[in-house]
Amino acid sequence: MITYEHYSVSTIANEFACRTDASEILPALIKKGYTVYGVDQKVNQLVPYHTHPSQEVVIVLQGTVRYTVEEEIVDVSEGEIIRIMPSSVHASVSVGGDDAKLLLTFI
Repeated sequence: MITYEHYSVSTIANEFACRTDASEILPALIKKGYTVYGVDQKVNQLVPYHTHPSQEVVIVLQGTVRYTVEEEIVDVSEGEIIRIMPSSVHASVSVGGDDAKLLLTFI
């Protein structure tokens, strides 16, 4: 069973016909009817294991975040996206030297 997908932000930019910077991706997501949250995650800040009833899509605008999704570990860096499937148990921690800035939406 696939529990997450990890890909470049250019993929979503192509899907929504916009450039890859947040100033265009954010309005494109909102125009499609998604609620989008801006998140600042401090270095080493842990978001403990949890689930969601819907799909979670995270766009990393700055920094690197290490996700553990159903026991698989993936680092998602600036310009990358992780799509976490509904009911998948996951946690995250900001790694590296910078705080992470994220756009987060639920589909």
